Amino acid sequence: MAAARRAAVAALAVAPPPTPKATDLVLALSRTTFASHTDLFRAEIFTVGGELPIRIWMESRRSKGQWECTVTNFDDHRPAGAAYSLPPTTILTALMSVLTCTSKRSNETCSENCEHYDIDLHPLPQRGLSLALSMEAFVGMRADYTFQLAPCAVEALDVVHAKVRDLEEEVAELRAENRRLRSAKRQKAARTPLDRLEVSSGHDTDAFDHIAWTVPTLSQPSLVSINSDHDVLTIRREGLFHLHVSGSCTTSSGLLVLYHNDNKVAVAAAIKQDDGASTKYQLQLSVMLQLAVDATVEVCYLSKTPCGHSQCPPAGSCARSKLNKRATLVVHVINLLPPSDQAAPESPPVEDDDDTDVDMVDVKRER
Repeated sequence: MAAARRAAVAALAVAPPPTPKATDLVLALSRTTFASHTDLFRAEIFTVGGELPIRIWMESRRSKGQWECTVTNFDDHRPAGAAYSLPPTTILTALMSVLTCTSKRSNETCSENCEHYDIDLHPLPQRGLSLALSMEAFVGMRADYTFQLAPCAVEALDVVHAKVRDLEEEVAELRAENRRLRSAKRQKAARTPLDRLEVSSGHDTDAFDHIAWTVPTLSQPSLVSINSDHDVLTIRREGLFHLHVSGSCTTSSGLLVLYHNDNKVAVAAAIKQDDGASTKYQLQLSVMLQLAVDATVEVCYLSKTPCGHSQCPPAGSCARSKLNKRATLVVHVINLLPPSDQAAPESPPVEDDDDTDVDMVDVKRER
């Protein structure tokens, strides 16, 4: 009896300690790809404090099947008869690096220094998988390791959890893409010059009517704002401005008139261009003004009277003259003055043009 007890104690004394379970997650990838397999895989590697044993876990994102392999000694995964033996940390680092590289998208750059590593995944009988790692230290020196992953039992709840993970990752990717787009938009806005406003008209303008700037190409509301009717610009910062208006009209009698605080300051008449073009009459108005805070700017399209058309009354407005759509107004800031309570003097009215008697006509102001 005593001898039996001594034998049992001796057996316990020489029994190897139980293998610790690898629970420390050191790598988690959600989009690993392999040349010999069409599925997209999740891959996770667990260690015990960064050392052996390690556990390799994989999941197919298509079928939700799961596989795993526990490695206690890398030498057990060499080809039969191989004479090389590499440090475990070297093999683990190579495995993690090359798996990370396979998860990079086509437009992403790999920074894992894995050009000397290769990895592939092959199916095995009984639904198993074989993960093959190849390492090349230099010409003629190649080390191969194969890890056979056994299928795991997957319950219905595991499949639900896997699908939830997929959805959570998709939401996270969409949020990241949204943040990237917002950041790119902010950077683009920061690069946009703050000294320019550009607007254009979205429809034709009748004679003796204000031009409505309904299409903002480049907006700077901190410098210039536009009213709800899109026909009056209000200056928000005092300074020197250059205003340029361009467009085309249907008759040679067309005129552009620019008003500053309801005072006419510039007039431009139509210039004939190509006879065969529908926009053969071009209008170009350019003026530089010192504008105060809350100063207003309006541009009107007029027609000379009489226009000479037989169907138009001698003293009335021309029914044929229109400013074509896509007329543009560009406001350049030449110099902004520091904020001040004193407004700059109004721009003097332009001298009357004997050929156009613009001051003698009424402009429609429907506001």
